[in-house]
Amino acid sequence: MSKHVLVETNFLRMAFHMPHKRDRGARDLWDGFLQGELAIHIPYLCFQEAQQGLEKTIANVGDPTTEAQEIRRHLLRSHLELDDEPWNDREVERFFSEVRDYLRSVKTRGIKSDFHRAHEELKNTGGIIHGEDAIFDTMPLDAGHRLEYNDHLVLASVLHRARTIRDKSERAEVYFCTTDKDDLGPTAARPKLTKLYNDLGIVFQDHFTIP
Repeated sequence: MSKHVLVETNFLRMAFHMPHKRDRGARDLWDGFLQGELAIHIPYLCFQEAQQGLEKTIANVGDPTTEAQEIRRHLLRSHLELDDEPWNDREVERFFSEVRDYLRSVKTRGIKSDFHRAHEELKNTGGIIHGEDAIFDTMPLDAGHRLEYNDHLVLASVLHRARTIRDKSERAEVYFCTTDKDDLGPTAARPKLTKLYNDLGIVFQDHFTIP
């Protein structure tokens, strides 16, 4: 595998959210993984974080018509991308129904089954980054700025996995895709963090689209 994508909690939240809240880039990454086009790597603690966050969000959602504007934007965006016929009220109601059924299903069974399937898929390819001694031995990292414990552990896990990938192939493409650029993004004001990424050839992306 020549392309390796390192992700964290926000990838799971955006790839497995309610249908009209999913991020297209995150879903494309997941589809690419399922089709064998790339490898995805994620720290083990991210599954629990994402599951708890999504379950709390969904539990607070009542009738999906309260999110009518977001659903309408989703429909319009989908039709523009597909160059489809203009949508009408019947289509809006159909999508409301789909989201309502999804919410009822999730509230009944939780999102554990979705996360369980994703976890199993990644486990089968070695994509779960477990809390190995080699990771904890690198902490605390000197990233040049203060990080919360979970962000610190995510960064240590990402760097450890990138190093493992590099040991196997110097030519591999390694990306770290996260929307958490405030804490994990390299900037001119963070030369130490930037160097940590550059030394391992990690391309940082603050979105879920890769070349």
